Amino acid sequence: MLDELFINQRSGSVYVRGTGYRDRELPLNADARNTLEGYLADRKDTSHYVFTSQRSAKMSVRAIQHIVENILVGRGRSLRRSLEEM
Repeated sequence: MLDELFINQRSGSVYVRGTGYRDRELPLNADARNTLEGYLADRKDTSHYVFTSQRSAKMSVRAIQHIVENILVGRGRSLRRSLEEM
């Protein structure tokens, strides 16, 4: 949700709800902050969710995972390897 995304020029973070009610606050690097700011500025809808789809005001978790996996594969990486390096 947009109220769980905090961005300013020098820092940023996102609050993520995990499985088993484990919540985390994850930092955003400059590239992620700039990309999210551009995406949100260009968006035409009024949904309070960060990611939306053509069919719904919010995108499913699996759809977001699929998009991230495709980006990583295009860069020659795997999701599992990227998560292990975090």
